[in-house]
Amino acid sequence: MVKKIFVVLVAIIGLGFSNAFAQSGKTEPLTWDLNNGTLTISGTGAMPDYGDQWNDDGRYMAYPPWYEYRASIRTVVIKIGVTSIGDWAFWECSNLTSITIPNGIKSFGNRAFSGCESLISIHIPDNITGIGRGAFYGCGLTSVIIPNSAEFIDTEAFMDCENLTSVTIPKSVESIGDWAFSGCTRLTSIINFNPVPVDIGFDDFRGVNQSACTLKVPKGSASVYKNADVWKKFNIVEM
Repeated sequence: MVKKIFVVLVAIIGLGFSNAFAQSGKTEPLTWDLNNGTLTISGTGAMPDYGDQWNDDGRYMAYPPWYEYRASIRTVVIKIGVTSIGDWAFWECSNLTSITIPNGIKSFGNRAFSGCESLISIHIPDNITGIGRGAFYGCGLTSVIIPNSAEFIDTEAFMDCENLTSVTIPKSVESIGDWAFSGCTRLTSIINFNPVPVDIGFDDFRGVNQSACTLKVPKGSASVYKNADVWKKFNIVEM
């Protein structure tokens, strides 16, 4: 009898571990698979948006299908064929340390990586058209290079990334939303390739010691930046 009970318990425990580390499903039009800490997303088309949604009954919260397993997600691999990262896709994946993003990805949704505090680096592919609202809110990123394809940095995009020390902004960026870098208290270097100061939003650099942060701008544009609101508060040098 004891032996039978032991076998049953082992089977139940084994099933529990299997459920904890191997899960899969569909999030139309894509499929996902979580195995031993690696979440793989594949298929063709755009990833659905999650987070705040509306239907006939009003507002509701749509969670990503892997949300309940978020604590076990350490690596994300997005396969070629996926064209976007949806709103709130990897929200609160606090143990996520690395992500592979193919060049076919064209947009990061709102709050896509919000709360990924263990994510210290990310390669943003060249086809990205912009950084969504709060996309990296509260992430552990230490440096960010925004590609030449990006046209905007939305509201709260990098807000409260307390470990962020350097940012590279391409000439293609036409707008920076409110609080985009607010709370990035360790920010000490910005490389801005735009010869004309971009209009920025409210409190974009709240908490940043701007006089101690070096702003590198194209040759011949320092005087313009020194007369631009907010930008003039940085330690401006020409590249």
